[in-house]
Amino acid sequence: MIGQSTGHLNLTLVFLVPVAGLLALAFLTGQLDRWRYALLLGIVLTFQFLFSNEIFVTLTLVAAGVWLIARWQLPAWRERLGELAVHTLVAYVIAGVLLLPYLAHAFGGETSPPRRGQHTRRRGRAQLRRADLPDVDPASAQRANPRALHQQRRGARRVSRRGRAGGQPVVDRNGR
Repeated sequence: MIGQSTGHLNLTLVFLVPVAGLLALAFLTGQLDRWRYALLLGIVLTFQFLFSNEIFVTLTLVAAGVWLIARWQLPAWRERLGELAVHTLVAYVIAGVLLLPYLAHAFGGETSPPRRGQHTRRRGRAQLRRADLPDVDPASAQRANPRALHQQRRGARRVSRRGRAGGQPVVDRNGR
């Protein structure tokens, strides 16, 4: 579980989901008045959306399902559950207002997508350009290791035959 969460840290920030449930329960039992409930839930929903919009949508769908089941199974609480629904919608409006700058930029920001790096992946192997490889002086490489020059030339031919990126040779040490 921990190893999987390192790539998706935003999905581990779910502590606001039970807080939203506790706020709804406190409103139903009369411990919170309607405006305090709407404001606190609006703040909780805002932060949950900023942490992870996937968890936000999941919270919304599950809460709607639980509300429908509670309305069906608890006829004595129907009036209070109706008030809960109205003030929960007010909380979603508050969250929407707080998220408006983020949503406006996300949907109409007119910004270009981020530039990709110089390296591309092709069939699982990194394709390198000639400029990305370190320059090796063949004479010094041969002095350090007599087989180095042969291995270097053989490797360069092998890499240059494997593939080309954008019509340019990947590695062209032999002038081809």
